[in-house]
Amino acid sequence: MIINVPHLRAHEAPSSYLLGLIFSVCALILWCWYVVANARFLCQHTSIKPDEWSTLIGMSSLIWVVVFVILTSLFFGQLLHTDKYFVWSEELKRFWMGSAILGLLCSWLGAFLWNQASLRLPISFAGQLTIFETIFGVIFVYCIHRQLPSFLESLGMAVLLSAIVYGIRLFSKSSTATSPTH
Repeated sequence: MIINVPHLRAHEAPSSYLLGLIFSVCALILWCWYVVANARFLCQHTSIKPDEWSTLIGMSSLIWVVVFVILTSLFFGQLLHTDKYFVWSEELKRFWMGSAILGLLCSWLGAFLWNQASLRLPISFAGQLTIFETIFGVIFVYCIHRQLPSFLESLGMAVLLSAIVYGIRLFSKSSTATSPTH
């Protein structure tokens, strides 16, 4: 929340900002559910390799995107001005190339690495590590805008990172306490 204070003050439509926060909380709940469900699935189905699982998730996501695009075009096509996506241009070419790169590097490779981590880390610890997604997202935005975060935003990121460090210390202490001594 500390990261968002400067933006909350500057935001002109508080109801829109509140709606964004509600969607963010819903996304966080879904992401937490995914962390737990994905780890359980991989542990229960050891015959499925993490790279195969990542590929299956990616392909099913692609199928759902195609279905969504078709349905949206059929029912809301006139409102969305989708004709701009069917005129081949240099901008559209860059968009599709960027989407393909992001799909392979971020989505597939990210899911593969996450699946590897899910097999090797306790679920409660892996869940804490999802905060890096938020931190890297914020850093990415600052890189795009070529600016540094404000004091409050830096403080918010520091609080998030210190919580992760604290969690790592707790897990390392508990694993040391439960491991047999030789």
